[in-house]
Formats: sequence, C-alpha cells, structure tokens
Amino acid sequence: MITEGESDTKTLWQREVLKDLVSGLTELSNSEDPSSVASRIHKKFQLWNITSTPSQEWISAIESIASVKDFPAYVGPQIKPQFGLVPIGKDPKSGFFEFVNLDTGIAPKRDSDGKIVIKDDMGLVMVLVPGGKFWMGAQKKNPASPNYDPKAFEIESPVHEVTLAPFFISKYEMFEFQWSRLATANSRNHDEQDRVANLPIDNISWDDCSECLPAAGLQLPTESQWEYAARGGTSTPWWTGSDEKLIEKGGNVLRPNAHRIGSFLGNPFGLHDTIGNVFEWCQDGETTYETVVRAGDGLRATARSDHRVIRGCSFLSGVGNARSALRSFDRPTHRINQLGVRPARAITQ
Repeated sequence: MITEGESDTKTLWQREVLKDLVSGLTELSNSEDPSSVASRIHKKFQLWNITSTPSQEWISAIESIASVKDFPAYVGPQIKPQFGLVPIGKDPKSGFFEFVNLDTGIAPKRDSDGKIVIKDDMGLVMVLVPGGKFWMGAQKKNPASPNYDPKAFEIESPVHEVTLAPFFISKYEMFEFQWSRLATANSRNHDEQDRVANLPIDNISWDDCSECLPAAGLQLPTESQWEYAARGGTSTPWWTGSDEKLIEKGGNVLRPNAHRIGSFLGNPFGLHDTIGNVFEWCQDGETTYETVVRAGDGLRATARSDHRVIRGCSFLSGVGNARSALRSFDRPTHRINQLGVRPARAITQ
C-alpha cells in the first residue's frame, strides 16, 4: 500500500520528469538554436533547394573538371553536383577548383587578385584535390631514394607509394565560428564572447570531430589524404623545400600563439597552414606503415592501440617537427589548445 508521503514523492517525481521532457522537446524544436533538430532539418531543406538543381556554376565546373584540355591535373574525373557544396571558381595560383560548404557558412568573395576574402560568416572552402600516386613517409638512409629527410623518424618509414582517388579537403584549418555552427553542447569549447575571428578551432577531440562533422557531410581526412594534400606534390621535408629558412613564409612555427587562418602562403594545392598553427586530427588509428592502405582513400584500418593519428604541428613546434612526414598519436578524447581539424569530404556519385 502506498502511503500519503510516498504518493506525494511519486507525484513530484512525475512532475520533474514531465518538466524535463517538455524542456527537452522545446530545445529540440527551437529553430533559433543552430544545434536544434528543427534548425538542422530546416537548414537541410534550404540546402536541398539550393543544390538539388544543377546551377550554371556547377554545370561549368563539371565540364571543366572533366576536360583534360582545360585541366590536365584532374585527369578528367566525372563528378555530379555535390549536396551542400557550391562552386566558387578556381584558385588563381593552384588552378584547382574550390567549393563552399554551405552547412558551415556562406560563400566567400574574392578580391581583385582572386584571393579568398576571409570573414566570420564564411563557410569552409573545400579544394577538389586530384587523385594520383605519391610517395608517403620519409627516410634518412639514402639521399637518392624517394623522400629523403635527414630528420626522419623510424615511425615515418618505410617510404611507400599510395594511390588516392580525388577528394575534397578544406583549404584552411576550420575556424572558431565555422565549428560553432555544427557543434553540439558537449563539443563547444568556447563561449561566444571568447571567440576570436578567424582563429583555428582548438581544444577539440577526435570524438568531437566524429560527432559534429558528419552533420555537414564532412569527415576527418585519412592520414594518407592529409600527407598527400599537405605535400602538394612535393617530396622535400617541407612543401617549401629543403631549406629551413623558407618555412617562415609557409607556416606558423616557433611563435607564442596561433595566427588567423590564411596568414601564410598556400602550398601548391592552394592549402594554407599545413605547416604549423595547430595540429590536425586524422581518421586513422595508430599503426605502422606495414599496414595495408584501403583503396581509394588510403585508410589504414588495422590499429595497434586505441590512439588516433595527429598530423602537422602547432605554433609552438620547431622546424624539425613541421615536416610533411611527421606523425603523432593520442587518445580520441584528447583536447589541447594546439589541436584542431582540417575537414575532408569524399566525392559522392
């Protein structure tokens, strides 16, 4: 038999449960909250309306990408319009096609020289990187063999050839405001007033990235994709060459703070800050280069621990740790103020 006191307690408990339920439903349906379900669904409908019908920009881009005469670097891949992406033309230096991810912001403008004008409301600029073969890793035993690097570590060997299909990767490291448009409550790392315009996002974990990026059709690059993109077709220790003195123009190292994205020269693929600024997460688990890579994206599926791959280096790193082949690993829950992300995206057919 339930006593009067027990009945009162049960009623109070039921009221609290209902209160929490109503509060949760209200939060989920709040279209003003970018992270709410209602807001995300509304945004997907908007993106569908924008990108479901091929625009003239997409038609022109597809024709040019497929034309070996217009752009031999792409070797004529056939692609179709990609949901959520809008073409914004070619980078005037690299010549590669670039697209904006509308889930993360609006299309940027270009200045009179064709350079991207970086603003807070800008979406991620995705570079369509051509597929191809490259030598991955580094070795310090034979100057006549591929990827000779006197500073190479054993974990960067053996140097091996990897073949990748074309893919999209962000021109810049993802910055604070772009991340905030995707982040859930658990993965938000700064209050609004603490954000600094155009600084790369930091203090995010591999788990955070895996939770938030898919909402915008994005993913972490594989380690193979990251090195291929960071090298930009080079085989020297840094994409800037073999001379350490040239690094200061290509990346932010040996400095007390991160710099705004795009502050340094872009590499031959048009990517910025692949040297320094912040470390960047990759998909792969920790493993050696004896592990076979997956066809297409180069993922190494077999890991020897629960650690995940981190590539690049940070603003505090020395030049030796800014090399294209450098590898490091950490737990997927790890967060520090020097660790961010450069999202990638597969081509959908």
